[in-house]
Amino acid sequence: MKIKIIDTPQRHFVYRSLRKVLMKIAKKFADYPFISQTKKTYNFLKNNGIESIFIPPAEKRRFSNEKREHILYVGKLIESKNPLLFLKIAGAFPENKFIMIGSGAMEKEIKEEISKMGLKNVKLINRVKERERLFDYYKKAKLLIHPAHKDPIGFVVIEALSTGTPVISSEKTGASGFLPKKWIVRSSDEKEWIRKVRDILDNEGKSIELAKKTFMNEHLDIDDEYFDKVALKLVKIIKKKWLHIFMNEENN
Repeated sequence: MKIKIIDTPQRHFVYRSLRKVLMKIAKKFADYPFISQTKKTYNFLKNNGIESIFIPPAEKRRFSNEKREHILYVGKLIESKNPLLFLKIAGAFPENKFIMIGSGAMEKEIKEEISKMGLKNVKLINRVKERERLFDYYKKAKLLIHPAHKDPIGFVVIEALSTGTPVISSEKTGASGFLPKKWIVRSSDEKEWIRKVRDILDNEGKSIELAKKTFMNEHLDIDDEYFDKVALKLVKIIKKKWLHIFMNEENN
């Protein structure tokens, strides 16, 4: 059974109540190391007096100079991912090739909408079996569009940046905190999405360089020395908290 709260004030009340409950639980474990994968989570805990270790969802760097051929969507075809917006954007740029990679409850609706809108520039791929093959699509993308209404992290954002691919993401995506502000937009603002897509297409070279710079500056490269420093910090915290475990190992 699904319960939908339509009234905005009521929804905000529920959210505030949930936040209070979560913080009460979290503060009971404040002496234990918390790990945050997004800036939003890290700042949320920090603002409530709880220290955490920030470990972003890093990827292997796969920068390339391949020709950019299409505009990409990667994700489940479900309502929360907002895939219909991708089709509306495709309709606004008929001269560009659009590729959707994913499957889900909205697959039939997506196919019907593609036919109804006459989108000959959209190709739907249900599944890419090999992970490296998926990254081939990222490498050849002019940009990734991630219009989700909500997404706790949004790993596809990091995957795209790892290939130097620009990303336009909704503000409801956890990983949007790693992106330049000009690449973030409200999921419901169709005109703004189209405007931002056009801006990236008109400035393809600069946008790719910004994507690469963002990936490196935000410590999203798995080989970044940042992770060595974080590992040492985490070991110190664990040793301090559970010293007896390490002492037992040394005695053995």
